[in-house]
Amino acid sequence: MARILLKRHLILVALLVGEVLLFNTISRVPLVSVSDFVAIVTQSAPVLFLAFGMTLVLMTAGIDLSVGSMVALIACAMASFGGEDADSTFWITAVPCGLLFAIVLGSLNGLLIARFDMPPIIATLG
Repeated sequence: MARILLKRHLILVALLVGEVLLFNTISRVPLVSVSDFVAIVTQSAPVLFLAFGMTLVLMTAGIDLSVGSMVALIACAMASFGGEDADSTFWITAVPCGLLFAIVLGSLNGLLIARFDMPPIIATLG
């Protein structure tokens, strides 16, 4: 099984490298630079964290519909706790409050699903 997964991953990496090389030769502006890769990784990091969490949920045959709304709600809560400017007090007040808020809301969803045998789609939809 691991051999098949490794083979699939290598095929995907080869296709990605081929795509980058193809578009690099077609384009007038070079596409491959260190700053481009840094920008891509920086901009996609939040989505990758959310995708990792959703992968774990989907592996347990659940569906979580509250991810987008939870991110927006926690971002609004962090912005309200952060104050006027994003100086060092933002990291002291807003980030711990946002993490605490996320833990409480996620635990509430988990409690509804695990303790009260509510289907995950219904618990996260509400």
